Amino acid sequence: MGSGFPGRLAVIALVLGLALLSALLRLTEPVVGLIDFWFAGSIDVEAQAAVGLGATMMTAAAWLTGPLLFAQTTTVGGLHAAGESERIRQVVRSALSSAVKMGLVLCGLMLTVSASGLLPGEAAPYLAIRATALPFTALSMAIWGGFRGVGMTWLAALLAVSATVAHAGLAAVLIVPFGTIGLGLAGVLAQLLAAIASFWLACRLKLVGRKRVERSDHRIIGNAQTLLTIRSSSLGVATMFMAFSAASAGTVAGAAYQLSYQIWIIVIMITDGWKAAGQVLLAREQDPQTRGHVAKFLVSISAALGVVLSLIFLSILPFAQSVMSGSPEVARALAPLWPWAAAAVFCAAIALALDGLEFGRGHFAQNLWRTLIGTLFWILGAVVVFFTGAVELLWVGVATGFSVRIVINLITKLRGRGGT
Repeated sequence: MGSGFPGRLAVIALVLGLALLSALLRLTEPVVGLIDFWFAGSIDVEAQAAVGLGATMMTAAAWLTGPLLFAQTTTVGGLHAAGESERIRQVVRSALSSAVKMGLVLCGLMLTVSASGLLPGEAAPYLAIRATALPFTALSMAIWGGFRGVGMTWLAALLAVSATVAHAGLAAVLIVPFGTIGLGLAGVLAQLLAAIASFWLACRLKLVGRKRVERSDHRIIGNAQTLLTIRSSSLGVATMFMAFSAASAGTVAGAAYQLSYQIWIIVIMITDGWKAAGQVLLAREQDPQTRGHVAKFLVSISAALGVVLSLIFLSILPFAQSVMSGSPEVARALAPLWPWAAAAVFCAAIALALDGLEFGRGHFAQNLWRTLIGTLFWILGAVVVFFTGAVELLWVGVATGFSVRIVINLITKLRGRGGT
């Protein structure tokens, strides 16, 4: 990309563009959850709390499809840089098969949870219907990872945004005759349309091959997906456990936490764009000097971005209380949660940027153990909430977990055994 000021400008422009597009791609599920939460508020606070819990469970399940996106991006990006078009088609074909299997497993898992009797009120039927969309979501993620790997992040982002817009339109229509069930149906139809469009475009762009993936590539992809699946599973299980602990504190406290979470995760997906940008660039870039420029820029700017986003998050509390909450009680319950959630925004901005650099280098194992350690603090916060009912401690645990991951990465770097 060149050296000196023009070269740095090129790196900055490329990173900003990829971060924006990647953020739009990852915002789909959180925005859908917030849309459903807002629509459910027009019914009553019980429906809003139930849909919020179901939406959080779906966001956690959608996280489990992340390995399809991230492993594809790294693998396809490397093959694209080497000009291995036929192997790219084989890799994408293999990923589609894995996506369908993963989607069916996640669908079965969410259907089991919805039938378990653990979810209150309308959360169970809402989750059951939304769960049937998970095979379509997984299929789209695998294809979008291929698009990102070949430098077409814009196309993946366009498809993701289109799916979100379609969901909002369908939800506005279907909630009238079917209530919260209509919100679930809107999610299924929107994801089905996105999967069909994504597969059709992948075929037209000749990204899907007829031959099976080679054994060497299969081993590489399989190892990456396994590590990323364990990572996503830990985050998903912790998120679900936190949602249950918030619900145990009461309907109002549960609704307040779900609202704070839905808005928080949208803000986090903006910072997640930096992670995706770092992964895409490092996976495609072979020059060590350019890799170093990208890494330094991403880490330094992520801290500034974290400050800005945490301040923005704090400033939208009145909007969340007056517009998004379903009742005055929920609005008041938001206040003690908000500062800690804002702190978690800042910590996540830095931690996610470090994740992206590790993903781009293929350091999935190192990232896994740091993530597992950080996630323990999420679970610890949830356990304390079960006994105390102080829901704000969930956000204390999240902020602490991200901070621990940053500190471990810094210590590893100083010791010279990896890190960023």
